[in-house]
Amino acid sequence: AYGGIWTIGLERAIPDPDSALVLNFDAKDVYLVMRPKTLGLRGQIRVTLDDQLVTTGAGADVKTGFVTVNEDRLYHLIELDSAGKHQLKLEFLNDNVELFAFTFG
Repeated sequence: AYGGIWTIGLERAIPDPDSALVLNFDAKDVYLVMRPKTLGLRGQIRVTLDDQLVTTGAGADVKTGFVTVNEDRLYHLIELDSAGKHQLKLEFLNDNVELFAFTFG
């Protein structure tokens, strides 16, 4: 579910600041292809899992509940011990992120 103001294209979605994306999933790992909208600047995203700032279960790219988008690549957001049903929420702190595709493991 989208929250806030978004620009949705054929291949990407671009959130305005203070927008959010909520995703219900059933998996062990969650990945998202992202890139900065403006090269040289960084995107900042707050990551919560089941309404808690992600610390336990954080993927390699999440540091103390936040991910910094500084290049065009696949970002590892969630890494759990086993697959299960959860809710991921991404809150975009600025408007310098383009999102492309989720993948799951």
